[in-house]
Amino acid sequence: MLTQSNLATDPAREADPLTERVRATWTSGDFGRIAKGYELGADEFIARLDLGPGHSVLDVACGTGNLTLPAARAGASVTGVDIAPNLIEQ
Repeated sequence: MLTQSNLATDPAREADPLTERVRATWTSGDFGRIAKGYELGADEFIARLDLGPGHSVLDVACGTGNLTLPAARAGASVTGVDIAPNLIEQ
């Protein structure tokens, strides 16, 4: 399951200007629409890895889950993280 880290949303945590600029970039567009075009290639990539139960995957910058979701469907234990909460929601 894709979830947003509480570290990224903790109001007590001091905002880093670079992190905020990067987050603004990834939340400003409609990357979800663009990501649809990568789904087939992502599925094929994950299939070549031959993942299954007993495998663990950490997908950093997972976006909308193009690699995370097929890995989970293959039976791997998967964690996906991303700086843009809107992409995780999608």
